[in-house]
Formats: sequence, C-alpha cells, structure tokens
Amino acid sequence: MTNEEQFSWNALDESERVVDSVRAVAVYRNPKGDVVIRQERDWNEEEDSFIFLPIPAAEALLAKLTALLRK
Repeated sequence: MTNEEQFSWNALDESERVVDSVRAVAVYRNPKGDVVIRQERDWNEEEDSFIFLPIPAAEALLAKLTALLRK
C-alpha cells in the first residue's frame, strides 16, 4: 500500500479494501403494525428509501434471507 501522503481509494488492490461504504439501515414497526425497512439517503438523494411490509410478507422475507445466509 502507498504511504498516507499518496493514499488513493481508487489505487487500492482488491485485497486491501475490506469493507465498502454502506448506508445505514433501520428496521422498525409503524403505527399500522407493518415492518418498515428504511435506508439512509445517499448524498445525491433528497429522501430516505422505504419498504413497508405487512407481517406475513416480513416473515416471508426473513425466511428467504435466512435461507440465503445458510447457503
């Protein structure tokens, strides 16, 4: 890796970059009882992104995510 004075994110080798930027994600229930997945807006967006899921859909999403993580 280069020294601090010459550091460049674009010049990093794939093996040196361990974690890419990730926008914050919050999960909570709204007053209607739905599960809300909210992602922090990016620098060029005016608002956060939202996904609203009724409980059965949230359970189906959880089952799918669990299955994918176990592969």
